Amino acid sequence: MPGMHRFFTLDGTQVPVCRLGLATRGNTHLTRDDVLLALDRGLNYWNWCGHPDGMAEAIRELGSQRKRVVIATQLWARDEQGVRTELQQVLDRLQIDHLDVATHYYVERLEEWRQIAGPGGALQGLRKAQERGRVGAIGLTTHQRELALRILRERRLDLLMIRYNAAHRGAEDRIFPEAADLRIPLVAFTALRWCDLLKPTPQDPARSGIQL
Repeated sequence: MPGMHRFFTLDGTQVPVCRLGLATRGNTHLTRDDVLLALDRGLNYWNWCGHPDGMAEAIRELGSQRKRVVIATQLWARDEQGVRTELQQVLDRLQIDHLDVATHYYVERLEEWRQIAGPGGALQGLRKAQERGRVGAIGLTTHQRELALRILRERRLDLLMIRYNAAHRGAEDRIFPEAADLRIPLVAFTALRWCDLLKPTPQDPARSGIQL
Protein backbone atom coordinates (compact mmCIF):
# COMPACT_ATOMS: atom_id res chain seq x y z
CA MET A 1 0.00 0.00 0.00
CA PRO A 2 1.86 3.11 -1.17
CA GLY A 3 1.82 6.40 0.69
CA MET A 4 3.71 7.10 3.89
CA HIS A 5 0.71 8.75 5.55
CA ARG A 6 -1.23 5.48 5.53
CA PHE A 7 0.98 4.02 8.23
CA PHE A 8 1.95 5.08 11.73
CA THR A 9 3.58 3.44 14.74
CA LEU A 10 1.76 3.21 18.07
CA ASP A 11 3.72 3.84 21.24
CA GLY A 12 4.37 0.50 22.89
CA THR A 13 4.54 -1.35 19.57
CA GLN A 14 7.28 -1.65 16.97
CA VAL A 15 5.16 -2.32 13.89
CA PRO A 16 3.98 0.47 11.55
CA VAL A 17 0.24 -0.11 11.13
CA CYS A 18 -2.20 0.80 8.40
CA ARG A 19 -4.62 3.55 9.43
CA LEU A 20 -7.49 1.27 8.41
CA GLY A 21 -7.85 -1.66 10.76
CA LEU A 22 -9.78 -4.92 10.72
CA ALA A 23 -12.06 -6.00 13.56
CA THR A 24 -14.38 -8.90 14.34
CA ARG A 25 -17.37 -9.15 16.61
CA GLY A 26 -19.35 -12.08 17.92
CA ASN A 27 -21.80 -11.92 15.00
CA THR A 28 -19.35 -11.36 12.14
CA HIS A 29 -18.38 -14.05 9.66
CA LEU A 30 -14.86 -13.27 8.50
CA THR A 31 -13.01 -16.46 7.75
CA ARG A 32 -9.36 -17.23 8.33
CA ASP A 33 -8.72 -16.72 4.59
CA ASP A 34 -10.52 -13.35 4.66
CA VAL A 35 -8.29 -12.13 7.46
CA LEU A 36 -5.07 -13.34 5.85
CA LEU A 37 -6.11 -11.75 2.55
CA ALA A 38 -6.58 -8.45 4.41
CA LEU A 39 -3.01 -8.77 5.70
CA ASP A 40 -1.77 -9.31 2.16
CA ARG A 41 -3.49 -6.04 1.23
CA GLY A 42 -1.75 -4.18 4.05
CA LEU A 43 -4.40 -4.23 6.83
CA ASN A 44 -2.23 -5.21 9.77
CA TYR A 45 -4.08 -3.72 12.77
CA TRP A 46 -6.32 -6.57 13.93
CA ASN A 47 -8.86 -6.10 16.71
CA TRP A 48 -10.06 -9.48 17.96
CA CYS A 49 -13.48 -9.75 19.64
CA GLY A 50 -12.57 -12.51 22.10
CA HIS A 51 -14.79 -15.16 20.48
CA PRO A 52 -13.62 -18.18 18.45
CA ASP A 53 -13.63 -16.95 14.85
CA GLY A 54 -11.65 -16.61 11.65
CA MET A 55 -9.40 -13.91 13.06
CA ALA A 56 -8.38 -16.12 15.98
CA GLU A 57 -7.58 -18.90 13.52
CA ALA A 58 -5.51 -16.54 11.38
CA ILE A 59 -3.58 -15.27 14.40
CA ARG A 60 -2.70 -18.81 15.47
CA GLU A 61 -1.36 -19.50 11.98
CA LEU A 62 0.68 -16.32 11.51
CA GLY A 63 4.03 -17.95 12.26
CA SER A 64 6.85 -15.67 11.09
CA GLN A 65 4.28 -13.10 9.93
CA ARG A 66 3.36 -12.37 13.55
CA LYS A 67 5.92 -9.54 13.58
CA ARG A 68 3.95 -7.79 10.80
CA VAL A 69 0.68 -7.59 12.75
CA VAL A 70 -0.50 -5.49 15.68
CA ILE A 71 -3.01 -7.59 17.61
CA ALA A 72 -5.50 -5.76 19.83
CA THR A 73 -8.36 -6.88 22.03
CA GLN A 74 -10.62 -5.50 24.76
CA LEU A 75 -10.61 -6.82 28.33
CA TRP A 76 -13.64 -6.80 30.65
CA ALA A 77 -11.94 -7.22 34.03
CA ARG A 78 -11.91 -4.18 36.32
CA ASP A 79 -9.49 -5.44 38.99
CA GLU A 80 -5.85 -6.51 38.89
CA GLN A 81 -6.36 -10.21 39.54
CA GLY A 82 -9.20 -10.44 37.04
CA VAL A 83 -7.29 -8.75 34.25
CA ARG A 84 -4.24 -10.93 34.87
CA THR A 85 -6.40 -14.05 34.44
CA GLU A 86 -8.21 -12.65 31.41
CA LEU A 87 -4.98 -11.61 29.69
CA GLN A 88 -3.52 -15.09 30.13
CA GLN A 89 -6.67 -16.63 28.65
CA VAL A 90 -6.36 -14.38 25.59
CA LEU A 91 -2.70 -15.26 25.08
CA ASP A 92 -3.47 -18.97 25.45
CA ARG A 93 -6.40 -18.88 23.02
CA LEU A 94 -4.44 -17.00 20.38
CA GLN A 95 -1.21 -18.93 21.05
CA ILE A 96 0.89 -15.76 21.27
CA ASP A 97 3.34 -14.57 23.91
CA HIS A 98 2.25 -10.93 24.00
CA LEU A 99 -0.68 -8.69 23.10
CA ASP A 100 0.21 -5.52 21.21
CA VAL A 101 -2.78 -3.48 22.38
CA ALA A 102 -5.10 -4.12 25.34
CA THR A 103 -7.99 -1.78 26.10
CA HIS A 104 -10.32 -1.67 29.08
CA TYR A 105 -13.63 -2.54 27.43
CA TYR A 106 -16.82 -0.44 27.43
CA VAL A 107 -15.95 1.96 30.21
CA GLU A 108 -19.12 4.05 30.25
CA ARG A 109 -19.20 5.51 33.77
CA LEU A 110 -16.72 7.48 35.84
CA GLU A 111 -17.10 4.97 38.68
CA GLU A 112 -15.82 2.22 36.39
CA TRP A 113 -12.75 4.24 35.48
CA ARG A 114 -12.04 5.00 39.12
CA GLN A 115 -12.14 1.29 39.91
CA ILE A 116 -9.89 0.44 36.95
CA ALA A 117 -7.37 3.19 37.68
CA GLY A 118 -7.41 2.89 41.47
CA PRO A 119 -5.30 0.71 43.79
CA GLY A 120 -5.67 -2.95 42.85
CA GLY A 121 -7.41 -1.99 39.61
CA ALA A 122 -7.05 -3.47 36.15
CA LEU A 123 -4.80 -0.65 34.94
CA GLN A 124 -2.26 -1.58 37.60
CA GLY A 125 -2.39 -5.18 36.42
CA LEU A 126 -1.85 -4.24 32.77
CA ARG A 127 1.04 -1.94 33.63
CA LYS A 128 2.76 -4.85 35.37
CA ALA A 129 2.13 -7.02 32.32
CA GLN A 130 3.51 -4.23 30.15
CA GLU A 131 6.70 -4.13 32.20
CA ARG A 132 7.12 -7.87 31.57
CA GLY A 133 6.63 -7.46 27.83
CA ARG A 134 3.26 -9.24 27.73
CA VAL A 135 1.34 -6.10 26.70
CA GLY A 136 2.42 -3.31 24.38
CA ALA A 137 0.06 -0.31 24.48
CA ILE A 138 -2.73 0.09 27.06
CA GLY A 139 -5.94 1.91 26.20
CA LEU A 140 -9.64 2.25 26.93
CA THR A 141 -12.81 1.80 24.85
CA THR A 142 -15.83 4.06 25.42
CA HIS A 143 -18.82 5.71 23.73
CA GLN A 144 -18.86 8.59 26.23
CA ARG A 145 -17.08 11.70 24.92
CA GLU A 146 -17.09 13.71 28.14
CA LEU A 147 -15.70 10.77 30.06
CA ALA A 148 -13.12 10.23 27.32
CA LEU A 149 -11.97 13.84 27.64
CA ARG A 150 -11.57 13.52 31.39
CA ILE A 151 -9.58 10.32 31.05
CA LEU A 152 -7.41 11.71 28.26
CA ARG A 153 -6.43 14.65 30.45
CA GLU A 154 -5.21 12.30 33.18
CA ARG A 155 -2.59 11.03 30.70
CA ARG A 156 -2.56 7.52 32.15
CA LEU A 157 -3.26 5.67 28.90
CA ASP A 158 -1.29 4.98 25.74
CA LEU A 159 -4.31 5.26 23.44
CA LEU A 160 -8.08 5.82 23.37
CA MET A 161 -10.67 3.84 21.40
CA ILE A 162 -13.90 5.75 20.78
CA ARG A 163 -16.97 5.46 18.57
CA TYR A 164 -16.88 7.77 15.57
CA ASN A 165 -18.69 7.74 12.22
CA ALA A 166 -20.89 9.96 10.06
CA ALA A 167 -23.95 9.10 12.18
CA HIS A 168 -22.17 9.55 15.53
CA ARG A 169 -20.24 12.77 15.15
CA GLY A 170 -18.84 15.15 17.73
CA ALA A 171 -15.52 13.54 18.55
CA GLU A 172 -13.88 15.60 15.80
CA ASP A 173 -14.74 18.82 17.66
CA ARG A 174 -13.19 18.02 21.05
CA ILE A 175 -11.71 14.55 21.32
CA PHE A 176 -9.54 14.66 18.22
CA PRO A 177 -7.89 18.05 18.94
CA GLU A 178 -7.30 17.20 22.60
CA ALA A 179 -5.76 13.84 21.76
CA ALA A 180 -3.54 15.48 19.16
CA ASP A 181 -2.32 18.06 21.69
CA LEU A 182 -1.59 15.30 24.21
CA ARG A 183 -0.06 13.08 21.50
CA ILE A 184 -2.32 10.17 22.46
CA PRO A 185 -3.34 7.96 19.50
CA LEU A 186 -7.02 7.37 18.76
CA VAL A 187 -8.72 4.27 17.39
CA ALA A 188 -12.22 4.83 15.99
CA PHE A 189 -14.71 1.95 16.00
CA THR A 190 -17.96 1.26 14.09
CA ALA A 191 -16.75 3.48 11.24
CA LEU A 192 -19.60 2.27 8.99
CA ARG A 193 -22.17 1.86 11.78
CA TRP A 194 -22.32 -1.90 11.18
CA CYS A 195 -22.73 -1.30 7.42
CA ASP A 196 -25.77 0.99 7.81
CA LEU A 197 -23.79 3.83 6.24
CA LEU A 198 -23.34 1.79 3.06
CA LYS A 199 -27.09 1.49 2.52
CA PRO A 200 -28.96 3.95 0.26
CA THR A 201 -31.44 6.46 1.67
CA PRO A 202 -34.33 8.32 0.00
CA GLN A 203 -32.22 11.49 0.07
CA ASP A 204 -29.39 10.02 -2.05
CA PRO A 205 -28.93 11.40 -5.56
CA ALA A 206 -29.79 9.01 -8.36
CA ARG A 207 -27.21 6.24 -8.99
CA SER A 208 -25.14 7.26 -5.96
CA GLY A 209 -25.52 4.09 -3.91
CA ILE A 210 -22.61 1.76 -3.26
CA GLN A 211 -23.07 -1.66 -4.85
CA LEU A 212 -22.45 -4.42 -2.28
